[in-house]
Amino acid sequence: MKDSDGNWRLPPPPYPCLETSESKMNLDDFICMDARVGYGEVYNLSDFVQHFGVK
Repeated sequence: MKDSDGNWRLPPPPYPCLETSESKMNLDDFICMDARVGYGEVYNLSDFVQHFGVK
């Protein structure tokens, strides 16, 4: 993280970035709203409310 002046609050860790031969970065897989990509499930509003709403 950076502070309000744009400086790093802590130095990066001494080990290399986590990556594989297939992927350098997979964050987009976790935030993608395409149900065929990544992990988890994508809900429309009514399904979301039905699944997570107060019962």
